[in-house]
Amino acid sequence: MHRIERWGALDFVKAFGVLLMIVLHVVVWWYIPLDYGAKTISDKFFVFLPFLKFIGLFVIIIPITAGASLRFYLTKNKLIKVKNQKLKKIFNKSILLIIFGYLLNLLAWGKEEFLNWDVLQFVGVSMVLVALMAKFLPMSFFWVVGAFVLLSASFLRQILDNWKLNYFVAVFVSNNEGNFFWPFFPWFVFIIYGFLIADFYIKTRNRKKIYLKMAILSISILVVILYKRLLFFKEDITNIWGPGIFQAPALTLLGNISIFNLMLVMSALFLKDIKWNKYGILNSFSKGILWIYILHIVIGYHLVNIIKINFSASTFAMAIIAIILIFISYIIGV
Repeated sequence: MHRIERWGALDFVKAFGVLLMIVLHVVVWWYIPLDYGAKTISDKFFVFLPFLKFIGLFVIIIPITAGASLRFYLTKNKLIKVKNQKLKKIFNKSILLIIFGYLLNLLAWGKEEFLNWDVLQFVGVSMVLVALMAKFLPMSFFWVVGAFVLLSASFLRQILDNWKLNYFVAVFVSNNEGNFFWPFFPWFVFIIYGFLIADFYIKTRNRKKIYLKMAILSISILVVILYKRLLFFKEDITNIWGPGIFQAPALTLLGNISIFNLMLVMSALFLKDIKWNKYGILNSFSKGILWIYILHIVIGYHLVNIIKINFSASTFAMAIIAIILIFISYIIGV
C-alpha cells in the first residue's frame, strides 16, 4: 500500500513554533521576576507585551502538531490499525514524557514546583487516550470528543470550582493557583484536531481543495473572533501563566486553530519546492522538538537568571541570550 511522505508544511509550522517559543520564554523570564508573575515589573515588559501576545498565537499551537505526529506514527497508510505492540510502545513513550515533565520541573524550578502539571505530562497522557480512541472508536467520534472538550470547559470549571484545589480536578480544568498548565479541558481538543488534520492529509488526494476550504473557513472564523476581540490571550502580570492563557474562551482557541490552518496552508503553497537540509534549522527544530524543549527550559531559565543577576539586565543582554539559546537549541536538534 502507498505510504505518505513526511508532511513538509507541518514540519515548518512545528519548527517555526519552536523558534518563537524560545524567544517568548526568554522575554518573559527576563522581565517577570517570579515564574508565575509579579505585582510590579519593568515598564519595558509592556513594550514587548503586544509582540508576545502575537507570537503566542504561533507558540500555543505546537500541541496540534503532536496530535498530527501521532497519526503518522500509528500508520502512514489510510487504514489505521493500532496493534497491541504499537499501543504498548505509545504507552511506554508516554510514561517517559510524564517522567521527563516532572524531572524538568525539578531541574528548572526546584522541588517546590516538582508536581506542576505542564505540557509534557499533558501530551504524554493525551497520546495514550488518542491511541486508545483510534484503536476502538471510529474517526467520526473524534469530532464529537473534540467539540465536547472545547465547549464544555467553561461549564466544567464552574461546576468543579469547589474542588479546584484537588490535583486531579486541576489537571482536568486547571485553577488560578499558578501550577496547573495545559488542562485537558479545553486543550485536549488541540491534540484531537492535529490527529484529524493528519488523517485528512493521508486520506485525501486533492489536497488543494482541502487547503482552500481550510483557508476560507479559518479566515471567516478569525473575522468573527477579531470582531469580538477574543483572538489574543488576556494578560495578567500577577499570574502570567495563569487562567488568561490556560482557561481561554472557546473562541480564542478556535482562533488558535485557525492560525494553525492558515500557517499550514501558506507553508504548503509557498514551501512545496523547498529542499529540506538534513542539518538545516527547520529540519533540526522540527525533529528535535522534545529535547530542544527540555534542555531549553532547564538551561535557558537558569542562564537568564545568572546573566541578569551577575552581569546585565539590559534589553541588549536579553537579545544576546535569546540568540545563544536559539543556537544551543539548533545544536540539540542536530
